Amino acid sequence: MENSKLDFTRQPIFVGIDVHKKSWSVTIQYEGIQLKTFSMNPEPEELSKYLNKNYPNGTYISVYEAGFCGYWIDRQLRALGIKNMIVNPADVPTKNKEKKNKSDTIDSRKLVRELGSNNIEGIYIPSEEDEAIRSLSRLRIQITKDQTRLKNRIKSLLNFVGIKIPGNDELKHWSGKFITYLSELEFRQEGIKLTLGHLLENLKQVRNELTKVIKDLRDLK
Repeated sequence: MENSKLDFTRQPIFVGIDVHKKSWSVTIQYEGIQLKTFSMNPEPEELSKYLNKNYPNGTYISVYEAGFCGYWIDRQLRALGIKNMIVNPADVPTKNKEKKNKSDTIDSRKLVRELGSNNIEGIYIPSEEDEAIRSLSRLRIQITKDQTRLKNRIKSLLNFVGIKIPGNDELKHWSGKFITYLSELEFRQEGIKLTLGHLLENLKQVRNELTKVIKDLRDLK
């Protein structure tokens, strides 16, 4: 039968997608039967064209696991008329055989099987605005961790050469005055002073960047 004569009007076509940066493994399921598994470019529009060509007028329902790619695929699929769902990988029922023989093909088949059986639920998809704020919040957390690592490196350096830091609240707040105090410490070896100087300079830069990110977060909210 020619594709032009096919008509899947109101018929659910289930699509399991195992997403990766360079390619997707896709499995198509119709009436409980997995028809085809194939690899394709990671492009929502390309998948949409394939579905419309091979299963015209169908109701397309897809699923992929949450991960590195975020939500942009979901938004584009929905814009193309595909009812997509993103699931938590840990919530997808997995058979023992699938655990032992994990592959992209097996993953896409497992996803479409559970989607067609209505055994999985999608995660909450934030708005693009909320996602942008989350990205900035994650950056704040990362910069805060960078700041903590720098402080620990400074403390380790001073401990290494036998310099005791004042045991007061300065260790918690690291005020500008305290940083100046550290920069004025004297050492027998010039290399130690230079090392400390670089670490303190890095700390100042990180602190400034953190201040800017916090301000941006407040402005957005």
